[in-house]
Amino acid sequence: MRESITRCSFGHDPETIADPVQVKETEFKVNEITEHVTMAVPEISCDHCVNAIQKAVGPLPGVLSVKANAETKKVDIDFDPSKITVTHIEAMLEREGYPVAR
Repeated sequence: MRESITRCSFGHDPETIADPVQVKETEFKVNEITEHVTMAVPEISCDHCVNAIQKAVGPLPGVLSVKANAETKKVDIDFDPSKITVTHIEAMLEREGYPVAR
């Protein structure tokens, strides 16, 4: 088992870890079925908006990453379509006061 571990997901050397089997069990696999969407959100105007969007959308089940940009007024989202839909994400943005441009 020890030979199969070359690096844990946090970049630690397994030789310095007391129980490498425990580290192996805590590693995760990235779901290969992901989608990316870029949404135009004209109401993004400042860092507060960026933070509000990231805090509202980021914790949603199925959202893997969210990056809002005040300069481009766009939100990039990677998500698992088996757990959340684009419509659900758009609804959350609208509820927070950031409707998506159509």
